[in-house]
Amino acid sequence: MANTRFQYVKKFETHDTILLNCYFVVRIDGRGFTEFCDLHGFEKPNDLRALKLMNRAAKEVMNSFTDITMAYGESDEYSFGFCRSSHLYNRRKEKILSSVVSYFSSAYVYYWTKYLSLIHISEPTRQAEISYAVFCLKKKKKKK
Repeated sequence: MANTRFQYVKKFETHDTILLNCYFVVRIDGRGFTEFCDLHGFEKPNDLRALKLMNRAAKEVMNSFTDITMAYGESDEYSFGFCRSSHLYNRRKEKILSSVVSYFSSAYVYYWTKYLSLIHISEPTRQAEISYAVFCLKKKKKKK
C-alpha cells in the first residue's frame, strides 16, 4: 500500500502491543464447526483424520514461528503459547494474531488432501483471540 492513493489508511491503524516479559497465548477457534463436520462427513465424536490434519497445521505453525513454546489442541480449538522473551512483530497484537491464524488456515487447506483426500473442502473459517497467560505465585504465610 506504500506510495499509493490508499496510503492514508495506515493512519487509522492501531498498534496494540502485548506487555513485555509476559507469556501470551494465541487461541484459534473454529466457527460453525458442527455444520462443517456434518457437511464433510466427519466421524463423531472425533474424526482421527481431521485431528491429524489439525495437528499437522499446528506443527507447521510451530515450525514457522519459533517463539512458540507449546501448542494445545482440543476439538476445533488450538492454542499456541509464546515465550516471554518473544519480540515477534514488536509484539504487535493484531499482526501476530493475523499471521498465526492465516498460517494455520493455509496449512489446513494445503494438507487437506493428504488427510481427507476423498472429501472436497468447503470454506473453512477461523476465529481467534490473544489471551495473556497470567502466572501468580502465592506467598507462604509466615508462621508466628
